[in-house]
Amino acid sequence: MRYRRIPAEVLAWQYTEPMDGLPDWIDARQLCRLSGSRSIVIMTPEGQLEAEPGDWFIRDASGALFPMKPWIFETRFEPAPADAG
Repeated sequence: MRYRRIPAEVLAWQYTEPMDGLPDWIDARQLCRLSGSRSIVIMTPEGQLEAEPGDWFIRDASGALFPMKPWIFETRFEPAPADAG
C-alpha cells in the first residue's frame, strides 16, 4: 500500500550562528549548549537530540520541539499562507 503525509502546519525556526533571539514558542529550558561546541541539545519526547547551525527547530501540533536537518525540512515543508494563523 502507498501512504502520503497528512498535511499539518508546524512552527519552525532555523538555528544560525550567532544565535540571536529565540522565538517565544521555544522554551529555552529545553535547550543546552554543549561546552566548546556549536551544537545544541534539545530535550524532546524521544530523549535528547542534537542540533547544529543550519538545522531547523520544529514545534508540532502536540507542542513537541525537535530538530530537523535542512534537507529534510526542505522536502517536507513550505511556507504556510499568511492567513493560516
